[in-house]
Amino acid sequence: MRPGDTGSRSGQRLFIGDGYAELKRPSVTPSQLAPDAHTHDTVVMNRLFILRHAKAATHPPTASGGDHERPLAARGEAVLPGVARSVAEHLDGRPLDLVLCSTSARTRETVELVAQAEPAVAAAPLKLDAKLYLANAPRLLKSLRKVPADAATVLLCGHNPGLHELALLLLADDASDDGSDDANEHVPPRLRYDLPTAGLVVLDLEGSWTSIGGGRRSRAATLRAFVVPSDM
Repeated sequence: MRPGDTGSRSGQRLFIGDGYAELKRPSVTPSQLAPDAHTHDTVVMNRLFILRHAKAATHPPTASGGDHERPLAARGEAVLPGVARSVAEHLDGRPLDLVLCSTSARTRETVELVAQAEPAVAAAPLKLDAKLYLANAPRLLKSLRKVPADAATVLLCGHNPGLHELALLLLADDASDDGSDDANEHVPPRLRYDLPTAGLVVLDLEGSWTSIGGGRRSRAATLRAFVVPSDM
């Protein structure tokens, strides 16, 4: 969507604010269930797609627009079909249940172009949230904790440094309790350094959304994929 748009040209159901009234799915879907390796109990598994917006123009379209209204650059738009393919690949045939997106022009346009290239994204409810604009990791966690329990697959599109911090925080959440300082040793060095524009992190998460990022071993996160434009 370009600045000033009120809907989604890709046909996504758009809702703004704190409500999730349009999301209606079974309370727990079979794709969310997996056996625990230690207890053999069934646990809920969700998948989170963390997507940084694509490369943006240096300046907004008007002098009064400010950073919030900076649109995507042509080179940013060019990589988004590849991002769409990566999202589809890691959905593993499942629907995408929800898209959370900052209200900035560059994040909205990123989601719009990914949705145009991938029907699973276009079919997902889209929630624009002003609180996600330049949000830090604690603010992002607060938004994710409000995701309905019936959402098994969620795409979050926002900004650095918050998204990068969020990915590292969640991957450290499943660190061992032995006091080791190597909580991030399983994180690819490239991701440890940065989450580039149009970079995509795919995480499998155990437990409810309300427990995400609550502390050591509160919630296990497994890195399924880390994809950057040069890999697409």
